[in-house]
Amino acid sequence: GATSNTAQGGAIYNAGAINVSGGSTVFSNNSANNAANDIYFANNSTMNLTGNSTVELGSGVQSANQNATISVEGGSNLIQANTNSGGFSGVINIASNGLLTYKGDTVNSALMNSFSNADINLSQNSGLGFDSDNNFTLDVDDIISSHDTITPNGTLNIYKFGNGEMTLAG
Repeated sequence: GATSNTAQGGAIYNAGAINVSGGSTVFSNNSANNAANDIYFANNSTMNLTGNSTVELGSGVQSANQNATISVEGGSNLIQANTNSGGFSGVINIASNGLLTYKGDTVNSALMNSFSNADINLSQNSGLGFDSDNNFTLDVDDIISSHDTITPNGTLNIYKFGNGEMTLAG
């Protein structure tokens, strides 16, 4: 993995657009300023996954602010693995058979930390996936004084991979 001694961008500093179409990309063991980080999103930057592509973020992502956007569509899958930086506060759009998957033994931690400040929009038969052999709970209102909602536009697909049990609460 790549290591940066600056505060931003372990493997990639994105100040524009990253477009991925087809294939599989895995980021792992990347860090910036001694914290796990694969991609840093500057103001108004984007990442677009299309064409059945898969991107696995082993070290998480961070953003400068809410003006960063990740779009996953066309059968593509964005995978957030165990280790994460927890600093992405932009918008994640999952559409047209796209999938956002949380993977690993500590799925609850990855779910709460990796995109906890992001707005996640699901539409057009998109879905959330959970890949873990451990039991876990998806609690939409898991943060004190917070009233989180999942509002799908169309069908909300929730997929469970692995041997553990899944509980939906909220």
